[in-house]
Amino acid sequence: MYIGNNPISEKYSLWNEIQYRDRRIFGDFTQLIVRTGLNYSVSNQSQVLLGYAFIVADPTESSYHEHRLFQQGIHRQAISSLGIQHRVRLEERFVEAKDMTPPIVTGKQIGRAHV
Repeated sequence: MYIGNNPISEKYSLWNEIQYRDRRIFGDFTQLIVRTGLNYSVSNQSQVLLGYAFIVADPTESSYHEHRLFQQGIHRQAISSLGIQHRVRLEERFVEAKDMTPPIVTGKQIGRAHV
């Protein structure tokens, strides 16, 4: 996994992420996710991001490509010496079938909590 945040100005930055997902360490590819976006720092604790993701999934018989537009908000806070980060991400998914037919628009909401 690679995550990069490259400053453009005091408030704006370009955000990049690459994830290679594999069932084993190497040799059983399942998914490649490439994300990029424009990040705006609202304050020292809060950021909003507008981005695009390209996903290649399982290049076997059920292979497909997916395009996602997404919006993300991050807020950081500290309780005593414990740092906490909250993230909200909305994604609009456009999935291409294996035969490269026009994208199918899907909607999905997922709630997750990481402790």
